[in-house]
Amino acid sequence: MTRKISLELPDDLSQRLEAKAQVINISLEAMILNSLEELATQPDDPIAALIGTLSAEHHDIASRHDDYIGQAINSQELPGEK
Repeated sequence: MTRKISLELPDDLSQRLEAKAQVINISLEAMILNSLEELATQPDDPIAALIGTLSAEHHDIASRHDDYIGQAINSQELPGEK
């Protein structure tokens, strides 16, 4: 059994999806169905609910995490140092 759903896509999104479907040589409908199937079968991510709910001093942690870890390590006093 199937269920028919109609979507109204903004022109720019429709064009980008059509172009991507052409690149992988499938119909727009098949690409959307594949994407929905993948979304429906992904396990729930408990961390996803936290996205956007936390505040931090820095707003570029994802892209500069190595820098911040290095700064934290360098700022710690090593045993025997004073």
